[in-house]
Amino acid sequence: MTTGSPPYTNALRPRITIKTVDGADTLYTYDSFLSSNPINVGYCDMESAVSETGTFNIQIQDHNNLIPKDNIHNVKVYLELGKTDTSYQFFLIGYGDIFATDRAQTNSQIYQLTGFGSAQWAYQLFIHRRETYRRDESDAKVYNIIDNALTKRLWRPLKTNDVSIEDITGWSPDGISTKVNTPFTRLDKPFTYFGDLCDELCDMTGAVWFIDCSTGSEIFTLSYNPDLQTNIILKSGDLADRVNDNPDRIGYIKSAFRVEDNSTKEAGTATRLFTTTVSDEVKVFEIEPTVGFTSLDFRAIAQQIVIDNDQRRIEAIELSLSKKGEPESPNSRVNGDICLDVANKPTGNVLDEFHVDLGSIKHNPEKIRIPVDIKAKDLDVAQSKIWVRLFQRSGDGTVNSGEPQHDPDNTVYWHHNNIFNTTQAYYSATAPEGDSNKKSTLAWVATNQGPMYRISVYSNIRRIFARTNKKAANRIRLREQFIPTDFLDDPSDVTRYLSLSLSQTSKGRRGIADFRVTVPDNFLFRAYQWVNFSDGLSDISDTLQVQRARYVCGTSQGDAQLGTRQAELTLSGLYNTLVGACTCV
Repeated sequence: MTTGSPPYTNALRPRITIKTVDGADTLYTYDSFLSSNPINVGYCDMESAVSETGTFNIQIQDHNNLIPKDNIHNVKVYLELGKTDTSYQFFLIGYGDIFATDRAQTNSQIYQLTGFGSAQWAYQLFIHRRETYRRDESDAKVYNIIDNALTKRLWRPLKTNDVSIEDITGWSPDGISTKVNTPFTRLDKPFTYFGDLCDELCDMTGAVWFIDCSTGSEIFTLSYNPDLQTNIILKSGDLADRVNDNPDRIGYIKSAFRVEDNSTKEAGTATRLFTTTVSDEVKVFEIEPTVGFTSLDFRAIAQQIVIDNDQRRIEAIELSLSKKGEPESPNSRVNGDICLDVANKPTGNVLDEFHVDLGSIKHNPEKIRIPVDIKAKDLDVAQSKIWVRLFQRSGDGTVNSGEPQHDPDNTVYWHHNNIFNTTQAYYSATAPEGDSNKKSTLAWVATNQGPMYRISVYSNIRRIFARTNKKAANRIRLREQFIPTDFLDDPSDVTRYLSLSLSQTSKGRRGIADFRVTVPDNFLFRAYQWVNFSDGLSDISDTLQVQRARYVCGTSQGDAQLGTRQAELTLSGLYNTLVGACTCV
């Protein structure tokens, strides 16, 4: 067979099956190759596009008012195309959600059935899940996260009383590729549409997702672009060889076209990307466990901690405290502060002061959260050593209540790890008497031989990330762009997403919009496919992605049957000026 004879030169003709919304019962089938059909379709178009769910429009003629209109409201529609009655291929499965009756003339009645591909359902069903994973966990891999979100009812808002998205939609998870195995460590998605979750994870990994209808079943597909490469070649007319070209692989361009290489800001081109992350109340430091204690009886205690550069906005600390008896003071509190380190001693400038209400301290040890306010500018930009100090508190308030005193039966304990005479990661210190009114003259004795006192530090973390493609910047100028990453929490996830985004934004866009081509035998153009494009005169030969594929089926003079002899395509790719070609990423 050749491209100059049937079936290659045959028109593509549609077969349209209208079913109940659950897909269980067939209401009507229109087959263009049959001379008689239960409904008369005068026009239809169907389209699939990247990052869209697909659309279709069908005009059903009912001039004698014989079709029950309610039968065509809210239906499931299967659209196929074929050059012969034995070569039909499914193009789109969707839902007819819009129905209109057109009365253009006295004896004319046309029903307009409009709908969207079934992928739209992903943006109408919630998942409700919060998870934290280790990076080496199998469940942390993106393909497993999406598989679980699709197939497990525990990911749905009503948990065990709910139904999984797979069971609701009938989508098979068989198209989920295990190659999309990037780890994602923290998931916080309350009442999030399943489609939005898939979009975010695909943005982070560079994968794509869609509902594959080519077999007549709906298969949820998660894949990287290189796995969607086809062997189809689109040729300009000057390269056409109707005798030797393979009709299963070759499509001919049938209209004017324009190849545009665009590296403007409007095309999304940038050679340096910035982003920021904001994490509130992140635990940035901790000393545990607590198996021993030291009292504040006639002494002050201090514990050294270390804060990194991006953790310097400290908003709270948490201490493990208990009391013996009923310690009391004029203000009924334990005084404390945070100061800078000087040669591993707690004698630097005071950064903030705090108080712990004695009524909040129990006889059994509990973690007590204490708000503090330390600004980033108060600490060094590099790693900072600081100290948390608690001053003496003992006595029942009846004798010399305003002065330090020995009263081991009415005091406060700060709990520690109970390790002594062993070199430890951080210093601790004590000072006799420990009066907060004399803090500047206290004689601190510091040691790294233990113990270390139980403490947690919470910080508001503000980070700025940047990535630059220097080679691209030298070629097409430095261009900066800020991109939001508020859906990511883990810094390594942010870094990966930024690098992946830069690999795309640092290249221009090569696009060929709205042109018509013939369709190879036993093949249909669909969104996300990668095809080869070749033009003889301009010598442009490249691999491009199908951004949009549309088929418009009507009648014409000399052909009363519904059909089309061409597809309308939009192609694009990332044009790398360094190599003069597009890349499939």
